[in-house]
Amino acid sequence: MVRHPLYAAWVWCIVPGLALMQGTLLALLAPVVAALFYKLCIPHEEAWLHDLHGEAYKAYSRRVGGIVPRFGRTQEDG
Repeated sequence: MVRHPLYAAWVWCIVPGLALMQGTLLALLAPVVAALFYKLCIPHEEAWLHDLHGEAYKAYSRRVGGIVPRFGRTQEDG
């Protein structure tokens, strides 16, 4: 579904849930802050994985979303 399931869980489930439990409007910005933080972390991991797996990882990353699932057909599906 996604290449970074732990980051996706934090951005889409855990941080928003904690923000809602906090009960303040300011806390609702927490998922945005988490998403921005992960946008800074993910490129380093992606580069490492590309170095490790080469073209296979590049093809995989075209098919599978980072923290947001990609639905539907891709060019590789035909």
